[in-house]
Amino acid sequence: MGVDTDGLADWLVRAGGPVVRYRTAAELLESPADLDMAGLRADLLRSPQVARWLARLERPVGVGDLHSSRPTAFENAMGKLYELGLRAGLPELDERTEPFRAWLGRRLDERAEGLSGFYVRLVAGVLARAGYTDAPVQQSLDDTLTRLHRTARKGSCDIWLSPQECAGLPKSCLDKPIIRPEFAFDGRTPLPLIHDLHGLSGLLARGTDTPTKRKISAVIGYVLRPDYQRLPDGYGYLFDPSQRQLWAHGWGVSLPGHQGFALSRQEAARFAQCLELMAHFPRAVRSAWFRGCLRHLEQFRLEDGSYRLPRGYLEERGSGYYVQGAHMGLEENRRAGQALAVESTFRVLRIRRLARG
Repeated sequence: MGVDTDGLADWLVRAGGPVVRYRTAAELLESPADLDMAGLRADLLRSPQVARWLARLERPVGVGDLHSSRPTAFENAMGKLYELGLRAGLPELDERTEPFRAWLGRRLDERAEGLSGFYVRLVAGVLARAGYTDAPVQQSLDDTLTRLHRTARKGSCDIWLSPQECAGLPKSCLDKPIIRPEFAFDGRTPLPLIHDLHGLSGLLARGTDTPTKRKISAVIGYVLRPDYQRLPDGYGYLFDPSQRQLWAHGWGVSLPGHQGFALSRQEAARFAQCLELMAHFPRAVRSAWFRGCLRHLEQFRLEDGSYRLPRGYLEERGSGYYVQGAHMGLEENRRAGQALAVESTFRVLRIRRLARG
């Protein structure tokens, strides 16, 4: 049985709150000309949750303002604002992101992390996904893609030092998997970060040249490899010889459902978000994993054609990392009778719309 996309989208405009109405009109309807987009945008910006999350974009004063489980961390506030429908070019968002865009420019000018440190990659990826094309964003993303393409062409998932290669390291290191230096954040062949893929999805969403698309496709092919998906979500540890310290790497691209759909709570929380992200990439859409995920979603389809996903697929927590699915709510009152069906239906239609290209 086919999906009546247009009919369901019309229902979302009638039944949804300000976020779902605006995003449905902007992202799902082929011809929203008969809708008052200015009015829908005004309703969106008057939404209490939009105002609340905009206020959480505070000026960066340290790495804790960029990356933590707090809702005020840049990655979480921006992730949530993306879910709420805010994009580059909206004055209210541009004003709030300007300090972070300036921070990225200074970071690159000072070569504090080069073009490839973790925080640079995080901020550039988050901004690119939201549609920002500032020179520092593009410069960092281009460098990251060049090196990730090298990783993909090399194709190795043998990322850890052998016990023999760990000889001479402090004893505290010997019970942990130590990542080879070439796979480090600033290495010649770095491991992909989930934040990188957010940035690459932004590149594809606004259009890019064929060579760039081919590089992105190669990176997605690497992520889809079974041996990559068998790597632990956090990859392992990096050893800094100058400080004789270990650092956790983390933030890989683990695909929920790749090993079946007996999902843990953490996998369930990331499922819809991850599927929507990967729907930007044609190579992922063609994969057996993606097709299996679409079939999995169909079991949550109701008789009227709408969808009702398990609540664990669309969590909204007081704190937690956005990329771990902590901030997926769209409706202001999520306890309302049809709120879960409205959110679920929007998610499924959005995934299907992206997958069609």
